[in-house]
Amino acid sequence: MSSTQEPTDSIVDAPGLPERQAVQASVDDAAAAEAAAGPAEVLDGNGAAAAPDVSDPTIVATHSYLGHCDDLVGTSGLLEEGRVYRLPVLPLDGLVLCPGATLPLRLAFRGDRALLQQALMAPAPLTRLIAVVCCHRSYSTPQLQLQRVGCVAEIRKVGGGGINLLAKGRQRVEVQLEATAEGSLQLSSVPVKVLPEPGPLAVPLEARAGMAWHPPGIYALYDSWRLAKRARRLFHSIAPQAREFEGNPLELSYFLLSNLPVNDNARQQLLEASTVDERLRAECRVLQTLGVLCCRACRIFLARSTDAIQMSEEGISACFVNSHSWVHDIVTLSTVTPGVLLEGSPETAHSWFPGYSWQCAYCPCGHHIGWQFTAVRPGLQPASFWGLRRPALQAGGDRDPVPSAGAGLYAHSGSSSEDGNGGWTSSEEEESEGAS
Repeated sequence: MSSTQEPTDSIVDAPGLPERQAVQASVDDAAAAEAAAGPAEVLDGNGAAAAPDVSDPTIVATHSYLGHCDDLVGTSGLLEEGRVYRLPVLPLDGLVLCPGATLPLRLAFRGDRALLQQALMAPAPLTRLIAVVCCHRSYSTPQLQLQRVGCVAEIRKVGGGGINLLAKGRQRVEVQLEATAEGSLQLSSVPVKVLPEPGPLAVPLEARAGMAWHPPGIYALYDSWRLAKRARRLFHSIAPQAREFEGNPLELSYFLLSNLPVNDNARQQLLEASTVDERLRAECRVLQTLGVLCCRACRIFLARSTDAIQMSEEGISACFVNSHSWVHDIVTLSTVTPGVLLEGSPETAHSWFPGYSWQCAYCPCGHHIGWQFTAVRPGLQPASFWGLRRPALQAGGDRDPVPSAGAGLYAHSGSSSEDGNGGWTSSEEEESEGAS
């Protein structure tokens, strides 16, 4: 997907604000006319109403815009927890990869392609493994600011002469930055320590029956299975159109990490949680207050999490790479505030979503926040949607350009009080017991 806007906080060679406002005015007029007319009816060859053509999330998840990619034979086993290995490190600006998530890449730079070749030629058990670490680039100095905890990714597919590839997150690692040369970080071989993943804890039966020393509510704070049930319910309340996730508490914690519409700082903290119950408690706290999505630069209201829709098999959020090799982490939404500005004409080249054109979208403050995608295939549903960059978002905010009834933080009806520990209360515990 091509874009004249690089993923930075500044606008580079962008058109002036009046031009964007003119484009937005025409878009608003067209949207109003479309709403008044209702959805267009699509007819089949016999003149009867045709079945709706719904975008297929499984096709989106294949990243077909990368062209043909060959599956690599075999798979690497899991690395030994607690052991230190030397792996090539790939720093990605504002992107937090977690186990189970898919990462598309275009390696346009010689140094990145050298890292790929090194990973492909590494001996077992390091074959096809790279360590992906979130970073922040300083524009005052050439030095990268790497996060300490990252994720090992296994390269699964390669195409385009070794330029395009798909990788899958495997295990969390701690980057041993103190072992690297100060001021000259060599990313081709960096020591990383594989972090342990303790299994989910279950509360003893006597504690559930109220026969333990502490009240059941205390044990519930560390019951990974009960926390997982609560997290599923909260996630469905803030993203009702997202699919139901099936998996154990550890897998659910990473699914939520990769789907929550929060910025990279918040997700990095979740990745660094040492146990699954700690991560689930933190995710429940986030889910309890999540509702309004704002621009990270100016804190103006952009959208609500309840407008999130699933356009990829990955969930309501997924990573995509454009034709300039920039990896973008986006959340897909059915609508945004009318104040969002569009730049340029719709384009179909390098579209991440088959059957859709794209246009760059900007916050009124001028910050690049994502894209609008519009169907170009007759009858394709949804007719349009938005993909907002998660690094450009901030949960909450203090300004709403379009006040409405009930505007503000989303209130979850399942919570009567907040205790600061994942939002678990005795009343919710009883509710959970009665529903199980």
